[in-house]
Amino acid sequence: MRLRPCGAKAARCSAFRRHIKEAIFLSFVAGVDVGSMGTKAVLYDGALVDAVTIPTGWNSREAAERALGDLLAPRGLSRGDLGHLVATGYGRGAVAEADARITEITCHALGAAHLFPKVRFVLDIGGQDSKVIALDGAGRVTDFLMNDKCAAGTGRFLQVMAAHLEYELEDFSRLPDDLEPLAVSSMCTVFAESEVVGLLAGGADKAALALGLLDAVAGRACGMLAKLGVRDAVAFTGGVSKSRNLAALLERRLGLPVLTSPHSQIAGALGAALAAFARTQEGSGTRA
Repeated sequence: MRLRPCGAKAARCSAFRRHIKEAIFLSFVAGVDVGSMGTKAVLYDGALVDAVTIPTGWNSREAAERALGDLLAPRGLSRGDLGHLVATGYGRGAVAEADARITEITCHALGAAHLFPKVRFVLDIGGQDSKVIALDGAGRVTDFLMNDKCAAGTGRFLQVMAAHLEYELEDFSRLPDDLEPLAVSSMCTVFAESEVVGLLAGGADKAALALGLLDAVAGRACGMLAKLGVRDAVAFTGGVSKSRNLAALLERRLGLPVLTSPHSQIAGALGAALAAFARTQEGSGTRA
């Protein structure tokens, strides 16, 4: 026969179980980065627990909900089990359940400083913009430049060019190391399309042309970094950072180390999660 607690003892046991559940679950926080091409979500509890990346598609709100669900469901968690949720990215306003919304500059700086503690310069190339950020010794933003007026030098630019090359975006990271880039003179997406079509019609090597497109992106990024006074290693983040070929071209142009991580693509979401965790540590994790 199993004995059961009764009266005040039962109430204390029930309260204790609730306390344990809250202590376990509310130690989790999350960051969601809604980009133009990809939505990333990170689960954090003082260390990176898990991350998911999905295509944003046409509906930023649905993408954020789906990414968060994919992140939490495998652990039996729901939104109510999170101590705090911070959203970032161009679609951060679509994250209805966010406790706070923070700019991409701040979140990418936080994420990059966490991944590369000694780095003072960050290059982020996303789907629709590219940005360079200068950090101080504590990982705080001291200066930044952003290109968000056209697709030149972004993931969208490479996506458009990939269609003409009959490439997938992943193919821009599988190019031969001993290949010389075929120069592409225009970074305007419209003019570059015409140039690429003409070069292909003339029998240009696809791989060399792809490397030339990456080199054009590298040249634009290095120009932005030069304006920021880059003088040391650069942390490379964003979806395009997965291209080892682009990282190598950046190093060649800069003459400086360009650092990447398996988590570089999720730096923005990681930064949002770090901001969320800091808020819970400050005792401001209760949702309004």
